[in-house]
Amino acid sequence: MTLWLLILLTVSAPPVSHAKTASVTGSQPPNGELVRTHGGVEYPDPSQIAYAEIRTTTAYSPKETCPQGLIANCKNVRGKQPIAGISIACPRNLRLGTRVVIDGQTFTCDDHTSQRYDGRFDRFVSTYEEAITWGKKEMIVYILK
Repeated sequence: MTLWLLILLTVSAPPVSHAKTASVTGSQPPNGELVRTHGGVEYPDPSQIAYAEIRTTTAYSPKETCPQGLIANCKNVRGKQPIAGISIACPRNLRLGTRVVIDGQTFTCDDHTSQRYDGRFDRFVSTYEEAITWGKKEMIVYILK
């Protein structure tokens, strides 16, 4: 089993000053697919990672952000409806369309967080209950190339 050590470099944008950078070790995944490592958590192929950081992650739902709490009334900064499990509001230093991996799930930066919460990753979920259940977590966020 080949071990790899990923030296984290900022390629597309420098990390926000309060972020911690993480280094990751593990086994080299075959064919660029996600690989299972400790505790069944999936990590992206190292060749796809621009850099990784430990960041605050939260979740939001239509209830607190969409007019009348309806997904049909929601629009993100790209002018599209956010999609639960795919859309995420990212820090302002990341370009819209950037892909990120959190907890083994790939998201697309479809919006930016408000200036007050800049530096967080805020994933879109279907229900307010899901958002509350997710809460606020410090997690490794992989920024993909």
